[in-house]
Amino acid sequence: MNLSHCPQRHAIKNYRLHGGWGPEDCPLQPVSLLFLVAVFMDGVHAVPGFLAARWAFYGEVTEGSYCTTQAVLLQIGNDGVSWFTIAIAVMTFLQTMFPGKLSRSQARQLAVAMIALIFLFIFLMIIIPATTIPHYYGKSGAWCWITDGTVESSRLKIGSEYAYFWLAATVTFVLYGHHCSQLA
Repeated sequence: MNLSHCPQRHAIKNYRLHGGWGPEDCPLQPVSLLFLVAVFMDGVHAVPGFLAARWAFYGEVTEGSYCTTQAVLLQIGNDGVSWFTIAIAVMTFLQTMFPGKLSRSQARQLAVAMIALIFLFIFLMIIIPATTIPHYYGKSGAWCWITDGTVESSRLKIGSEYAYFWLAATVTFVLYGHHCSQLA
């Protein structure tokens, strides 16, 4: 059994079982909305790569507003993709494992709440350290990000970036793994 198709097969089965979606429903499903925002966040994550062309052209990374912009966009994109991956996994799990428990209206409300909370969380994860820690963003090797060189900055990178990657991978694996085990 190919594990990548388990949620899709279950969703198609439920769609057929419950007669599809009615014309009164919005054609954009809540999980699709989360996916579109995740794609947007991935686009935000790509922008700092283009901004790095400046460092290649000048042959050095210099701190300033351009550097800070690159670092903030990198953190928004990284965190956004991770948190929206988790949101998509949770929404997919809820809608496929418990069809009928979450109405379409409730699913839409949950998706909007997830989007709002994730954006608020990302905003706070940028504003709080940037305003309380001197030189939080700056030169970090060949680009700008959370500055290098201290134990605190290493902890901040793990706590504000890498931990979310691993959390997203773990949540996705657990929810889809549980989902697929229920189909067997």
